[in-house]
Amino acid sequence: MNKTLCLTALALAMTTTACSRNDSETVQTPEPVEQADPSVEEAAMNPFLTESELMFHYPPFDQISNSHYLPAFEHGMAEQLAEIDVIKSNPEAPSFENTMIALERSGQTLDRVASVFYAMTSAHTNDQLEEVRSEM
Repeated sequence: MNKTLCLTALALAMTTTACSRNDSETVQTPEPVEQADPSVEEAAMNPFLTESELMFHYPPFDQISNSHYLPAFEHGMAEQLAEIDVIKSNPEAPSFENTMIALERSGQTLDRVASVFYAMTSAHTNDQLEEVRSEM
């Protein structure tokens, strides 16, 4: 919920500072950021770095260990910051499509790890997870 509010506030701030655009212009959503894909070994070792193939993309809890969370958080934050930089540097005038929709689509890895992590720390925490929560 807080992420959505922060992103909405950022998008509104960006939109209000922009010049008005000509309605005859065609608005295109920016292409997704080309991130350096995690190595095959890294992705195979950390289930958060690729989207789950389970039904409804449920997380593969049987493959997740405590050591996966911190690297996945760091990767997800870097990925989302890069996606936001692309949105900010878009030369087109801000619009709902190229600002709000693009912001909503950003941060998929971070969303994936955060949703599992905070559910786990609420239901079944341990000292390692508490250290990660403190750092995050």
